[in-house]
Amino acid sequence: MKAMLVLIWLMFSLVSMQGRDLYVDNVGGHDANSGQSSEQALATLAKASGLVEAGDTLHIINNGKDYRESLRIVGRSGTPQAPIVVKGNGAILCGLEKVPASDWQREGQLWSYTFPHKLSPNCTPILRVDGQYVTLAEEDTPPLDQYIWKDGVLMYRTDATPTTLEVSRRDSGVQLYNASYIIVQDIICEGFYNDGGNYHGDCRGLEMVRMESRHNGDDGFSAHEDVTASFRNCYSHHNGYGIQDICSSQTEYHGVVVSHNRLGVGFFGGLHRLVDCEIRDNAGDQVCIERGSPSGGVY
Repeated sequence: MKAMLVLIWLMFSLVSMQGRDLYVDNVGGHDANSGQSSEQALATLAKASGLVEAGDTLHIINNGKDYRESLRIVGRSGTPQAPIVVKGNGAILCGLEKVPASDWQREGQLWSYTFPHKLSPNCTPILRVDGQYVTLAEEDTPPLDQYIWKDGVLMYRTDATPTTLEVSRRDSGVQLYNASYIIVQDIICEGFYNDGGNYHGDCRGLEMVRMESRHNGDDGFSAHEDVTASFRNCYSHHNGYGIQDICSSQTEYHGVVVSHNRLGVGFFGGLHRLVDCEIRDNAGDQVCIERGSPSGGVY
């Protein structure tokens, strides 16, 4: 009898560790669905991220349409034996939204758009016009057909209303806060005014696999506080920093490419490791290391 109870307990534990398959489809899904099959897919990452539990696999259906939202998991964790797995299937998470013509104010040839909320100093909005990313000019007054960003206001000087502009309206692409044992695979994050991948708080056992961060206003990948994470075969390009890890974070990068960012890799406190990585063609420092507070160094 005792052996039978042990066997039943083991079988129950195995089923529990296997978890569920959840699906998100931003074209054919609906948040009133169960999410437990592709035919019953949810519509938003926000709904799905509030449902995932240890052992679950979240499938993001790549239907060719950008997901105009963040993947944000807060306070929900897997375990070492039953992690939460997110399979992106190459889907794009996009932080951009089109600016309606009615949101622009005109004074002569100068058009201005006031950002709806204040950004921290390290964040910069990303602009895309007719599908092409544009660079913010550094002058106080924009040259003809160029944009500048100053004191929370976007300014553009032209005769025509800038009707095809998309601007960053979301913070970060993949955001994990106080969430542990999560594996994220095959996701592209672009156009966020902060980071492509942003990891905060007390996080253990995070794994990013084949993740791409591009054209984001601050960092491609950034670990803070007490985050422990590994990155494998990821790509960070055309961001502020390609990688910037701070505080007591502990990170490992294997086979990661960091290129064409304003700055390459910055480690400021904590413990970090680069293995078989390619760091090149960044405008500023390729690698910057400071052993500073609160603790640790680099190995």
